[in-house]
Amino acid sequence: MRVEDYWRPTRAAGERLAELGLAVERREAPNAHMRLAAELPEEFIVLVRGSAACATLVGLKEELAARAAR
Repeated sequence: MRVEDYWRPTRAAGERLAELGLAVERREAPNAHMRLAAELPEEFIVLVRGSAACATLVGLKEELAARAAR
């Protein structure tokens, strides 16, 4: 999955990125939560689409299944 410049991972997705050894560069403050464009493995999905005011939230497929079950 290709993500653009204005996105952030969930906690689980961030931990999985670290496990995979994928270091995605963060921007400097005040936009420190934003990440630069990257190509992510297929286990990552967009949970919430972003807008001009909010970053896209990227998570894991199993997180989406857990949200649907709630």
